[in-house]
Amino acid sequence: MAIFRLAHLSDLHFGLPPNSGVVNNITRRATGDKNPSWFFSTHNTRVSDALLGKLRQDAIQNPDTAVDLYVISGDLGNTGRSTDLEEAAKFVASLEKSLSTDRQAPFIHLLPGNHDRYDAIGNALGPTFEQTFKRFWPHYYGEQRFWSSTTIATESEALCVLSFDFAFTKENQPTLDFKHRWGGGAYMPREHKALIIEATKTVNSAKPKPLVIWALHYPPVPLENKNLVLTGHDKLLELAKSLGVPLIIAGHTHDPEVRRSHGTPEVWIAGSATTSDRSYGNWFHYLDLEISKGKLVSAHRFNYAYRGTRFGAELSLDVYGENKKQLFSVEARPLTGRRTAPRLNYVQDNPGRD
Repeated sequence: MAIFRLAHLSDLHFGLPPNSGVVNNITRRATGDKNPSWFFSTHNTRVSDALLGKLRQDAIQNPDTAVDLYVISGDLGNTGRSTDLEEAAKFVASLEKSLSTDRQAPFIHLLPGNHDRYDAIGNALGPTFEQTFKRFWPHYYGEQRFWSSTTIATESEALCVLSFDFAFTKENQPTLDFKHRWGGGAYMPREHKALIIEATKTVNSAKPKPLVIWALHYPPVPLENKNLVLTGHDKLLELAKSLGVPLIIAGHTHDPEVRRSHGTPEVWIAGSATTSDRSYGNWFHYLDLEISKGKLVSAHRFNYAYRGTRFGAELSLDVYGENKKQLFSVEARPLTGRRTAPRLNYVQDNPGRD
């Protein structure tokens, strides 16, 4: 048995200032409103500084609360322009520097979101994200990558975080209106299903055989805002079920919530970590995943929200695996120690072919 701890961040939105002409151009085209707060958010420096401080406090000052893997589930930039992505890359570099110890640098898994793939007027940009974050999401022979993974392991148990990019591409975006092209994405079975199955087989070949969870940008669930919905989400969720994926973590909506439906994987959505969006506030999340013989025994999420000057503990959400009674409890309590397993002895990256 082992308990792996993840820190889940999402929707950083570095780059464009909140009142720039570019932002107004995008929001007018996408919504018809001049400045709808729900559509376009920008990075908040005070919040990102507080986030780095909190993560460092938990990682460095208290070994019992150390994190095994940091996951950033997309929308690192406000657009996919190199200037925006480079600002996000500076934050990732700061994260690595501030969380490094004498033993090692922090392990980070990140993936692109819809904002990372387009310029200011909604044109797809190709592999700009891959070029900026080549250590984390490397390009495939100069082209965009569809999937990548990170596996962390002890001597007896392993956890694989597997990610896919469902943003619209240059090939399929011209048929869509601006609203859906910018905000949505698509799971296309004829194009993606075989690749997802192949990726799963590849990561499952590792020893010890890992528990596989998915980290996506788009949550594969129905959403109230139709422009943000992942096309084909129901088919993707069924595929995840057939492949034995018990948990999917995602971002995109800026609304921290848990979605559960009988017989399908749990979907845990992160709040926006560092934007100026006031609709839902700023959040990040710790996940404790208890694994035994490659199966998820239990999962616990610790939610942290930004309140004025710092991040503090908010609602904590529990769910137990299929072999135990399903439990959904809501409570406010801080992160606790949980080290009953040996420390990680290796990290393995599996950059998947497209």
